[in-house]
Amino acid sequence: MERCRACGNELNPQYNFCPKCGFRTLQGEKRGVKTPRERRPEWEDAVEEALETASTLLEEAVESAREAVRQALEQIREEVGRSKEGGPSRVFCPECGRPNPGDSVYCSRCGRRLRPGEGQR
Repeated sequence: MERCRACGNELNPQYNFCPKCGFRTLQGEKRGVKTPRERRPEWEDAVEEALETASTLLEEAVESAREAVRQALEQIREEVGRSKEGGPSRVFCPECGRPNPGDSVYCSRCGRRLRPGEGQR
């Protein structure tokens, strides 16, 4: 038999609330039964508000990530298009990731040689 998580009282499996202490049961949670406002503990309101805020922030983060990926894909398409047209391409530094002009031998940010064997003195 199920027991109340708050007071340990034995519960009928159909109960939504403990008849002894009024705590919402697992069955009540599964059914989506809300605790009456006048008996609702403060922390439950705070948790509900925090979950709503977290959900909103998560949706905003996902949308921001989508936009960043869309912009990155757009830049990649532009770079591929330029390189196919024979225009100035870029070479990316394997050390720091900085894009450099296509004819670069050394990275403009960190100085690492971009093409082994070139530019050696």
